[in-house]
Amino acid sequence: MIIPSILISCIILKSSAQILQLDVGKVQGFDYQTTKGDTAEVYLNIPYASPPVENLRFRRPRPAVEWSEIRDGKAFGPVCHPLVKEAVPSGAQASEDCLTLNIIRPKKQVPI
Repeated sequence: MIIPSILISCIILKSSAQILQLDVGKVQGFDYQTTKGDTAEVYLNIPYASPPVENLRFRRPRPAVEWSEIRDGKAFGPVCHPLVKEAVPSGAQASEDCLTLNIIRPKKQVPI
């Protein structure tokens, strides 16, 4: 009984998955249902600048590099290296390639 319900959940999640078109490429997101029954569109780990590594370290951020494939936006990206090691959440990975943002927005129109 558990297997069919998991399969149905996966099919529903897959069918409601969102693709966000940005100037630099496309991001595959997902719909998240809150405990109140509202639905949010979620897109995670979207680069907003090039990684500040090697000769880009300690310089102004450069624009994000464009990508042609659909980027997976269903998982959080790495956290930036903190000043103290204990600041990294348990199980999280720290990286210099951490200039990303997460977008979570209501699926339905809301008054502004």
